[in-house]
This record gives sequence, structure tokens and C-alpha cells, in this order.
Amino acid sequence: DKISKLEGKAAMLPRLAESLMGRVVSRPEGSEQEHPPSAEDWQLYIRSLTEQDRFEDALEQLEGIECASGSSENEVRRIDDQTDVTSHDGSLIQLALREKLELKASLCLGLKRYDDAVEVYEQLIQLHPDNWAYWKGLLKSSLSPNASDEQLANGLIHCQKSVQSYVEHESPALHPLRGPHLFVVELASVPLHGVGLSNGEALMQPSSKFLEMDGSHRQEAILKLGKAIVDYANIFASEASCCFFDLRTYVELFAKTCHMMRQDTAAWDELRRVLNWATEANASNQHERSINETKERRKRLRAYIFSIQLTFGILSEIKKCDAQSKSNCFISLERFLPDLSAIVGEWQNSLDLGSNPKEGGQKEVLPGDELIMLACQLKSPQGETSHLLASTGLLEAALHHSPHNPHLKIAAIDCYRQLSAGKRAVELFDDLGIKQIQFDSCSYLITPTLASTGLYAEAIQLAGSVMRLHRTNSKDIQDYVTKCSETGMLSKCCEMIKWQRERMSTSLQLLSSKSSVMDFAPLTYSGSEDSKGTTGSPDPLGARQGII
Repeated sequence: DKISKLEGKAAMLPRLAESLMGRVVSRPEGSEQEHPPSAEDWQLYIRSLTEQDRFEDALEQLEGIECASGSSENEVRRIDDQTDVTSHDGSLIQLALREKLELKASLCLGLKRYDDAVEVYEQLIQLHPDNWAYWKGLLKSSLSPNASDEQLANGLIHCQKSVQSYVEHESPALHPLRGPHLFVVELASVPLHGVGLSNGEALMQPSSKFLEMDGSHRQEAILKLGKAIVDYANIFASEASCCFFDLRTYVELFAKTCHMMRQDTAAWDELRRVLNWATEANASNQHERSINETKERRKRLRAYIFSIQLTFGILSEIKKCDAQSKSNCFISLERFLPDLSAIVGEWQNSLDLGSNPKEGGQKEVLPGDELIMLACQLKSPQGETSHLLASTGLLEAALHHSPHNPHLKIAAIDCYRQLSAGKRAVELFDDLGIKQIQFDSCSYLITPTLASTGLYAEAIQLAGSVMRLHRTNSKDIQDYVTKCSETGMLSKCCEMIKWQRERMSTSLQLLSSKSSVMDFAPLTYSGSEDSKGTTGSPDPLGARQGII
């Protein structure tokens, strides 16, 4: 009975919220001088309707909202000064057209009105053509579930037409947009996933729909994806350092499918063609003394790094597939691996490029640092220990020239962990300058090293920092939620509460830290007085037994 009563009260809350917010968002006649409902007000009102599964009503209310980016005739009142802020309860930030269209698109998907959702996403793409979330929304709306094969094919054709209008009519004077070009690669990957299943994340294996295709269509799908990857790389490999991370999902899917179809000569030849392209890009972008312009050298360096990343990405996936299928395709492709000395030589030649924040660089990262990270992935034929020592030497050399690069430090910490060199690993970890939430997300980098090398006091100190973070965070969240409520930023309240409940409270690192303190306490001892004048505890069991 108690549960049923609570459920009845809970069912009334959305209706109560709708009633209260209905008064806030309704603007009676003659109130032109009043500030219009804020974006927070509208979002809460729409949410109160969707919580009751009244998507149609929510969509109808959404259509009548005047946005901040409306025409000059119906332009809503602007915020004048601090008086407006202090005299008005809640938020004054008005709903933007982009936010309105995003809400409309989600409601259309909830109502399974996919054609309307397609139109809304096309409007959003016109506003922000480089927003990847909008392109994924267009694909999801066009390839609706439970649609017939003909409808799915038509949806795919519609997506191709939509993206071609952006790709083909790009202004040569402007930088190309990554979003539309990457969407071309996404569309090429759809047949390999199975139509309607692609969501930008690689599946564990190609869909059964791909296996149901005849041989010629499967070959065509593989060739199309390989060509799309190369075309994207030709445009952005020298322009954006994130080019490989854009393509990584598709590269893995491409390699996985080619391995599965390795008996098909055309599919395996396409894999070699992409690897040959990477080899040629590697050779054509190597350092040349005749090129002195810094900007051109940076572009060539980015393309050179991408060629190695692409080669490693394909070969590592082939190696994984070999392990699963007990085949040895990787051996036949080892000739595509780059030379270690050549990579190190390119890194040395890149040291005079420095870091240029004006061109989008970061002071703590040098443009050639990525080469050392890649060089450390080449296995040494002399064995694991030799490889670790060589990698450690390369990373230390890179840190000498780029002492603030966190990626180099993290890679070096891992090498020192495997070499059981705890002291140096701790020094590098301290140099990272871990603060606040990073204690929870980064302490796992060093905790196993501290445990395996006998640095128990340092392990307890780090675990205490993690637990202290969680204690202060739980108190701070209450203060921040209160302030957000006072200013009407209710969406931020929800974000913070969700963050506390779903991320902080369920942290595995917090549990690990608590157990570390209990595990290491018997092994630590300090007989000297601490900062408060308290003398350390008696010899623990570990000290009496000669462990420390």
C-alpha cells in the first residue's frame, strides 16, 4: 500500500510541474515590456509534457515559441543591465533557434515521425554544417528502424544528395569542413555495418546483411569505403592533427572486413592499396632541407604522422583478427611497417619547428612529439626488455625537449611500471600536476606501480587525495545546485545531480583507494613527529617482519 501511494504521488509530479510551468511560459496580453520566458523555462515545460508521453502537445507548444534569433519585427526584449538580472526571478537567457530545432528533432524521433525529423536536421545542418551530431541525426532519421529495404535505400540516397551539396560547392577560399566530408565516409561504411545499424561506432563484426550480399556488391562496398578513407585523408591529413582519430573507427572496420574477406582477391588488394597509399604518403612527406617555410613543414609533418598512424591502425586490427581466427595475415603485411630510425630522424628534424600557439598549437606540446609515441609501438626484435629500455630512452629524450607534454609522461610512466622503476614513475606523475577531479580519473596510472615497487606511503597519500576529492565534491555540489536554482539554471542543477549520483558516487577508483589504504596501512611506519606534533605509530607488522 505504501509503495502504491508513493507511485501515485510520483505520477502527479509531472502534471503539477506542467501546471506550474504553464503559468510561467504563458504571456498574457499587454505584457510586451516583460521579459519573455527563458530557455530554461521552456525546456522544463517541454520536459513536463514528455514525462507524461504527451509528445504531440510538446511539439505543438514548441512550434509557437518565439526564439531569440527571430525577425526584427517580433524581436524579444534584450537584457538591459544588472537591474534586469537582480529584479527578475530565474534565468533571462532566451531560447535560441538552434535549441528549438534540437528539441523539435528529438520530439519527432520520439513520435517516429522520421520524415519531419529529416527536415529539422537539414535545417540544423544549414545553421551549423560542421556539427557532427546533426549529420548523425540525419542518418538516424533517414535510415529508420523497421523500414523496408527500398525505404532504407532511398534514405541512404537522400543522405548522399544532402551531403554532396556541401562537399561539391565548398568555397576554395575557405577551409574545408570536416563534418560533411566525414559523413561521406560514414555513408560508405553503412553497407558494411548493415543498413540502419551504423551509428559512428564500429561493431564487433560486420552485420549479417553484408554477408547476405552477393560477391560483387561486397567487393564494391569494401572498395568504396577504402576510397572514402583515402579521399578524406588527402584533404585533411596535412591540415588537421586529429585526422586519424576522425577515421579510426572506419579504418578498424575496413581492416576487419578485409580480413574476413581475405579469400577474395579484390578485397585484399584494396587493403594493400590503402597501405601502399600510406607508404607513398610517408615517403613524399619526409623532411627536405630545401623546404624552409615553417607552415609548409608543419603540414608535411602532420601528413607524415598520419601515414604512420594509418599503417599502425590497419596492421594492429589485422593482428587482432589473426589472433581470433588463428591465421597469419599480419606476417605478409609486415613490409609496410615504417623504419624506426627514419621515424626518430623525422622527430629530430622537427625539433626546430617549436610550438606556435597562433596557429592553434599548444605550448606544452611540440608538433613532432607524436612521432616518439608511434616509435615506441614498434616492437624490438631483441625482446621485451630491450624494447622497454629503448622506448624509455626515446621518451626521456622527447621529454628533455618537450618537458610539459602529458602524453609523453603517461607513456613513460607505463614503461617504468613494467621495468619496476617506481621512483622515476612517481616523479613523472608528480610533474603532471594532477588536481581536483583528475585524481579520480588519473590515479590508476600510478597506483599499480606504487604497489609493486613498495612505495606504500605514496600509495596511501594518493588514495587519501582521491577520497578527499569525493568528500569535498559532495559538499560543493549542494552549494552549486543551490546557486543554480536561485539563478534559474535548472538544467545545470540536473547535470550536477546526475554527475554526483551516476559518476562520483559509483566511482571504482574511490573503492580502490579505500581498499589501498586498508591494504597498505600494515606496511607503513613513521616514527617521526608529524606536523601536529603527533608521534608515529609503533612498528607495523611489515616492519617487524623485515618487509620494509
